[in-house]
Parts: sequence; structure tokens; C-alpha cells
Amino acid sequence: MYAFTLGKYNSLQDRYIKQDTGKKISLKSRETEVTIGTLDEKRLSTKFPESIKTRFDQKVLDWYIIDHILTPEERIQHILAQDWDNPPFYVIQTEHLRILGSKQIYNHENEKIVPIGDQADEYSAWLKERMANFKAHKNDYFATMNKNRDIIFNLDNISTSLQKAERSKNLSGRACTSYDLNLLGLFAEWLGTPFPDSVKVKTDRCRYISLLFREAVLKKKDGVVWIPPEEWSIFIEPENNKLLRT
Repeated sequence: MYAFTLGKYNSLQDRYIKQDTGKKISLKSRETEVTIGTLDEKRLSTKFPESIKTRFDQKVLDWYIIDHILTPEERIQHILAQDWDNPPFYVIQTEHLRILGSKQIYNHENEKIVPIGDQADEYSAWLKERMANFKAHKNDYFATMNKNRDIIFNLDNISTSLQKAERSKNLSGRACTSYDLNLLGLFAEWLGTPFPDSVKVKTDRCRYISLLFREAVLKKKDGVVWIPPEEWSIFIEPENNKLLRT
């Protein structure tokens, strides 16, 4: 699961001092109107090949749709509409914050804010914990989504065998389509299933691996870790990127 909760504030002082609500930011522009689609609508309009629909269960397919098919605005609205007392695995929260990406922080009234005071401290504590978790998985294969919503991995793109990339110069996440077809084939086999004969072109192979990786995460396969794209967008902020490579 990817819903993270920090410890509660239990001091006597917290009982009498009103909790910071941060600086609120308007979510809507006066000049634009955004039509928000739903996950149910996207299920109907997304045409997966029969080989994928029969191979992967609906939870994996839904996760793919949420990450790859929903627009950024639809994704935010979808996540904010979840039951935050029993959130799905792709929801990230602290005690008072809902974290939807770099500079995309919301309070529990679904208002976008700039954390200040106690909430800024809470966000810093959350970030420190998540960066420590990322470092703890340095020997694992990770996957996440970049700003273009491509799935990215930390494969060594030079080696002819399957190896993890080093993090000395960057965080080593590269888009799936940048890798050699043979390397993608090795990765698919390692994840558990070779490419079907019908999956030949690179874009189709990347979609298949994107589904395979999600399935591996849900089945708790050793050696893989999913970095929620909300976290990744924060990790690659210049200051955080530097700290993670140190």
C-alpha cells in the first residue's frame, strides 16, 4: 500500500492551538473550464487487446488507466475523491496532508495549499522518510512515471545483461522506450512473463512491461519497488535530487 501516515500530535499544546491550514490556492482558472472524466468512463473507452484483458486482472488494468490514461486534472480529481479513511494503494497522505506531486499539496478539505508552520514540518518529515525509503531500495529495480507519463525504470542501458543502473550522476530513471528491445525482453522475463508473440513493437512492449511491473508490485515480488509518480516529481526537484545522489 502507498498511503503513508505520520504519527499524531499528542502534546497538550496541540489541543489548544489551532492547526495550521497552510496558504490556500485556487484550483480553477477563470479563463478555462476543464471537463473531468471518470475511471468508469475511461474503462469503457480504453481498448486493451484481448491478450492483455485476459492476462491481467482489473486491478492492474485500472492502475494502468489511472497513471497513463487519465489526464493530470482527471487524476487529481480521481484521487481527491477517494475515501481517505480507507485509501487505495496509490494514494499518498500524512496526517493532515494529501500529496499529489511537486507543489501539489492539499489539506483534508481538498484545498490546494502551500504548507506553512506545523504542516510544513509535517511535509518535511514525510519527505525525509520517503527519501530514506528510496535509498533503502537502492539494490532493487524501481519503476515510476515521468512528467510525460512514460513509465521509467532504473535499468543499465549499456549492459547487455539485466542490471540496475548506478545513481552517481542522476537518479537513473529512463523512459521504457529508450531501452533496447532485447533488454526489455530480459526484463519482461525477469518480471515473470516473456512477451507474447503478438507484442512486437516497442510501444506495445512498454505497455506490457508497465502492466507486468504493476502486477509484480501487487504480488509483492522481491527486488521491485514502485515509486509513486507524486513522490518522483518531488524527488527530482533540484535540491532533493542532489540529496538522493549523495
